[in-house]
Amino acid sequence: MTSARRLHYSYEDYLSALEMSEVKLEYCDGEMYAMAGGTPAHAFLAAAAIALLRNELLGRCRVSTSDLKVHIEQRVSPPFQT
Repeated sequence: MTSARRLHYSYEDYLSALEMSEVKLEYCDGEMYAMAGGTPAHAFLAAAAIALLRNELLGRCRVSTSDLKVHIEQRVSPPFQT
């Protein structure tokens, strides 16, 4: 039995692919992942939650949608405990 080879990409590769992609992509440790779009119900719920958070945290912190790209240079701990 053979196993699938995992491809590793640079962050610059990811940014280039993101410009051409018709789907939302996420990047983690050299791998790109296609992300599913949300349902209308999810979008309305997320918008309501963002509005509530923004009003509550006004002047103390910024609130954004999940569409914001965030680049973290170094991760202190793994994202998931295994």
